[in-house]
Amino acid sequence: MVAENRQSSIEDDIDQLKFFTYPANDINHNSKCSLNSPDIMSSDILIRLSTLETQLVHTNEKVKMREHVIEQLEEEIQAKQRLIYEQGHLIHILENENRIDEQAMEVNIEHRKRSSKGDLDSITDDSEITVIERYVTSISPSQSTSNYSEQCDRLRERLEQALVEREKLELQNEQLLKQWEEALEYVTTVQKQLQEEIRRNTELKNAQMEMEKSQHDQITMSRTTLNFIILLAALIAFYLYRI
Repeated sequence: MVAENRQSSIEDDIDQLKFFTYPANDINHNSKCSLNSPDIMSSDILIRLSTLETQLVHTNEKVKMREHVIEQLEEEIQAKQRLIYEQGHLIHILENENRIDEQAMEVNIEHRKRSSKGDLDSITDDSEITVIERYVTSISPSQSTSNYSEQCDRLRERLEQALVEREKLELQNEQLLKQWEEALEYVTTVQKQLQEEIRRNTELKNAQMEMEKSQHDQITMSRTTLNFIILLAALIAFYLYRI
């Protein structure tokens, strides 16, 4: 359930990033409109830059969180691998002990078969304690063998469960890695768009400064021309007055 929640959270982040991406044609159209209205252009670009910067910071935080989750999953997988190795080693030891006990039991059975005739002849002379001891000696290997078999079965079940959990963790790790790569791609896209917006903003500011400079030059030239016309008119009037 935790992995599914993490996966849904990553998908929501990717959808949010998709929402904030927009085509280059819209940017070009907005830039053309902005050239006609510098104030609207500046406010619109500043809003977009602020939105992109906020989204970029949020995405970087999410990427760091995903990296931390991936590291935790890798640690869990390594712990499962160590547990599987230890359980497999323990099963191997128990199987060897079981094999040794089986061999010992076979030797005891063979020994009992050989000595059964002598035991039947001398059983009347043995005490009850001796008979019980022999019975316990003959039955204990089979009981230990059954106990080892049960332990081996339980450990095999635990090993199978650990393998299944390991496969699940590896699958979750692969999914998170894939989503992490997609998130990185979107971060790169947002960074490129942010750089493009900054470049366009700089170009538009330069164009606006050139436009203001041109208007100022035109106003200066108009004033100079007006002063020249006034001076010329004064000279003509003075000349006509002298005549």
